[in-house]
Amino acid sequence: EMYSWWVDGDPGAALMAELRAQAKAEGMWAIGHPKEVGGGGMPFMDYVYINEVIGLSIETEAQLDAIAGADYLGVGAVFATPTKTDSVAGGLELVRATAARVTAPWFAIGGIELANVAEVVTAGAPGVAVVRAIRDADDPEAAARALKVAVRTKE
Repeated sequence: EMYSWWVDGDPGAALMAELRAQAKAEGMWAIGHPKEVGGGGMPFMDYVYINEVIGLSIETEAQLDAIAGADYLGVGAVFATPTKTDSVAGGLELVRATAARVTAPWFAIGGIELANVAEVVTAGAPGVAVVRAIRDADDPEAAARALKVAVRTKE
């Protein structure tokens, strides 16, 4: 299970600690998505806190210059997606740039489905995250299995 919340502005250490403790007490992972971190320091990125691990969402190659301190990255949207309409698709170029420059663990996200997952992995993504490819499938379990095979085949 996952406990997730959105916070406007810098959530502050006390609030983050309280939310993490609440999630931990309930046996869940805790993920927070501040829209802006540090009082305006990085408004274009989402920090994600998972039991003291910090993840960072990257949407452009230029943002790769500001990833210090992140334990992992979510990179994308790679392709246009209706689940994140305000995101500009970075394309396979963003995946290639990340693969060339980043040593931290990361995954590609955004518009990824069975028809294009092999391209994403071939471009260098060590992993992918999907929403619609499974959620909207007639058989979500079969869709997840097919994606898993496609990713592993390209590893």
